[in-house]
Amino acid sequence: MRALMAQRGLDAVVIVGGTNLSYFSGFAGVERSMARAMLYIFPLHGEPALVAHTFRKHLIEAHSWVSRFHYFTQLAAAPVEATLSALAAMGLARGRLGFELGFESQIQMPTLEFEHLRRALSGFEFVDIARDLWRIRSIRSDAELARHRVAASVVVKVFVESFAFVHAGMRQVELSSFVQGRLFAHGVAQSFTLVSAGSDNYDFCGAWTPEYTFQHGDMVWMDIGAMVAGYSMLFSRAGVIGGPSPEQVSTAAQVHAATMAGVQAVGPGVPIADVAMICERALEAVAAPVRTNIAELGTRFGHGVGIEFIEPPHLAVYDNSILVPGMLIAVEPGISTAYGRFHFREVVAVTADGYEQISGPPAELLTLPST
Repeated sequence: MRALMAQRGLDAVVIVGGTNLSYFSGFAGVERSMARAMLYIFPLHGEPALVAHTFRKHLIEAHSWVSRFHYFTQLAAAPVEATLSALAAMGLARGRLGFELGFESQIQMPTLEFEHLRRALSGFEFVDIARDLWRIRSIRSDAELARHRVAASVVVKVFVESFAFVHAGMRQVELSSFVQGRLFAHGVAQSFTLVSAGSDNYDFCGAWTPEYTFQHGDMVWMDIGAMVAGYSMLFSRAGVIGGPSPEQVSTAAQVHAATMAGVQAVGPGVPIADVAMICERALEAVAAPVRTNIAELGTRFGHGVGIEFIEPPHLAVYDNSILVPGMLIAVEPGISTAYGRFHFREVVAVTADGYEQISGPPAELLTLPST
C-alpha cells in the first residue's frame, strides 16, 4: 500500500466501508448499515486509524489490528469531525487522499453525506485509487490460498453429498434446501446455491423454479459457493437423472476441454485477455447445437475469486490486467443446449512458474437415480 502511495503521491488512503475496509483493517465485520459509516485511514507515515460509530467500539477494538480510533455518535450523517480529528492526529490538514471512487467500488455512505464530507475536506485533493486497491487485494499470500483450499474441500464434500441425494421425483427446492443444510453442517457461514434442471431452464444461471420436479433425462446443474474463514470458493458441476446420453457426454467433454484450454494458458506475465481469447476460440470449436453462449451473454469467461465469490479481474478480452503470482482465477466458458447446461467452473492460482489448479469435484457428468 505504501509503495502505491509513494508512486501516486498520496498522503493517506481513506477506505469508506465495504470489504476493502475489512481486508486492510483486519476487521471482518462488514458494516451493512448506511446509518453508521466506518472509515479506515491509512497514512503514508505513521499508524492507521478507524473512524467508527460508538456502537462498534468494542468489536473493532477487539477484532482489528488497528490501535487508533476516532468515534462519532450521530446516525445517518457523515462523520466529519471524527475524520478531521483522525487526519489532524496524523499531521494532515491538506494534501492528496486516495479514495475508491471508480471501477468496481462504492462508498458505503449516503451520496449526499459523502458530498458533505468532501466539502469539509476541501483542503485535500481526492484521487481515485479503486483499481490500485483491487490489484493489491487480488494477490493471495500462501496463508490465504490455504484458506481457499479449505473452502474448496468443503464445496467438494457438499457436491458429493448433494448428488447422492438427488433423484427423479424430487423438487428443486428440496435439493436447494439440502445443499444449504449441508453447507451449514460443514460450518460455512456464507454460501450460495444455484440449480438449473429441465429443458426449459438450462439457459438460466439458477432457474427460479422451486417447484420444478426432476424427471428422467433431466440434467441437474448446480453452482455451489462456500466461504470458510473469510475466503471463498465456488464450482459448478452436473449430473443426469438416469444417466447421460452420448450427446450429453460428448458436449460436456468438449466444453470442459475448452475450460482446460483456458486453465492451461494461465501463468505469470500472461495478459488475462489472451486467456479469454483462448477460451473463446476453444468454445467456438465445440460441435453442439448451442442455444445460449453463456460466456458471450456474460461477456467474460471467468473472474477473480477472493474474500468475495466474484471479484476483479474479469477473464475478458477487454480486461488489460496481467496475471501475477498469487492471483486466483475462475475459468468458466459455457453453453446451454436443449439437452443441458454445460458450464464447469475450474479455479486456478497463478504461481511463479505457471499455475496450480485448485482441486474441485470430478468434471464428468454423473448418473443420478431415476427413483
